[in-house]
Amino acid sequence: SRRSGQAALEQRIKEICQTRMRFGYRRVHVLLRREGWQINPKRTYRIYGLSPDMGPPDFAFYFQIVHPEDRPAMQAWGESCAAGLHPPPVQFRAVRPDGSIRIGALFTVQGDKTTKVSQAAPGSVVAIAKADSARAGMLLGAKDGRVELMVELPPRNAAIAITTRDRKDDVKLSTALHKLVEEDPALSWTQNDDSHETVLHGVNDEHLAVTLARLKRRYGVDVVTHPPRIAYRESIRKTATQRGRHKKQSGGHGQFGDVMIEVRPLDHGEGFRFDDRISGGVVPKQWIPAVEAGVSDAMQRGPLGFPVVDVAVTLIDGSYHSVDSSEIAFRTAGRIAMAEALAQCAPYLLEPVWRLTVAAPPGTGSKVGSVVSARRGQISSLGPHPDWERWEQIEATIPESGLHGLDSELRSLSQGLATFDACFDHLAEIGGKQADEIVKAQATRLAA
Repeated sequence: SRRSGQAALEQRIKEICQTRMRFGYRRVHVLLRREGWQINPKRTYRIYGLSPDMGPPDFAFYFQIVHPEDRPAMQAWGESCAAGLHPPPVQFRAVRPDGSIRIGALFTVQGDKTTKVSQAAPGSVVAIAKADSARAGMLLGAKDGRVELMVELPPRNAAIAITTRDRKDDVKLSTALHKLVEEDPALSWTQNDDSHETVLHGVNDEHLAVTLARLKRRYGVDVVTHPPRIAYRESIRKTATQRGRHKKQSGGHGQFGDVMIEVRPLDHGEGFRFDDRISGGVVPKQWIPAVEAGVSDAMQRGPLGFPVVDVAVTLIDGSYHSVDSSEIAFRTAGRIAMAEALAQCAPYLLEPVWRLTVAAPPGTGSKVGSVVSARRGQISSLGPHPDWERWEQIEATIPESGLHGLDSELRSLSQGLATFDACFDHLAEIGGKQADEIVKAQATRLAA
């Protein structure tokens, strides 16, 4: 009947929301459209990693952390809260990571009010006190339980770079981000060494907006946001031979280093290679690593202003002074030779290209393809989704610059249902006016 089908669907929604972190209304709508009233019990058991002839095991899915020092009204929660799916034993086994966790009392939660309970019925949401070692996203099973479920987090398709308005808040920002990530495992942040940016990653733009509002409201950290810088690279087309000499005399021991290097391009993805063809000891062996270090220093910023990749360098000649030569002198000479050689090798710009897989609801595949193409993406396939009936799957490659704002645009044309996964694929050459604009903007930034 329709009523029994609806009850089964509600149970299916509960199971999926327990299995995947913070799906929200959009994912529930996806479920409603994709499955209708047809429920597949075998698929449900497969999601939990159980056999149909097994009974319900004892386990609790730990979906949120609450820090009492940040929320004084919830002191009774201890340091954590969890979703209890069965009366918990005294000791739990954490499926991820391995180990045992002792838990405290159980509480039901109504707003800011908590009530202590002796047990939790299957499917109920309760707070667990003093589970200090637990983390959001863990599945806590009974010590002799049978559950081995690994929670699959939604892809973090949105990213934003943040900086504090006041430099005094930098330490406070780091502490606050650690706590927010602990509370919300769908959130992550990284420190980009190339651009020296703090980058916050979330499920979508709304997720990041809520996180930034929480950051300001709860921790008092006001930040400035901007799109993360794209990790452009540069490479070369030609081969060049260049001598680099560093000579300095300023009383007492001076500095002298003289090297000749040959620079040639490598195929995409081969990275950096350094060799030497020194004969006769014109450059002592103990100083050859210093030459390589100087070459690497020069590759950190090429003629176009970006790191250089896919280059081979060979040390072919040089000279030294028995008194004035030193490690720093040969390192400086290597850097000078490499910087001058790169300018002669016809450098060109590379941009990161990502592999994109879009899941689109029925009738929106062509629109999604147009959006991806408008962002300089190249469609490789468009066909039916392998798992979702009547849905479409689009596979493409797209420059990293085209990913910014893509999630919002896809959701706007699909009633909030389209999703995508993206991963880095390769570096590709970019030229013409776009390359000139990127190089000009980089030069302005470096000169500031």
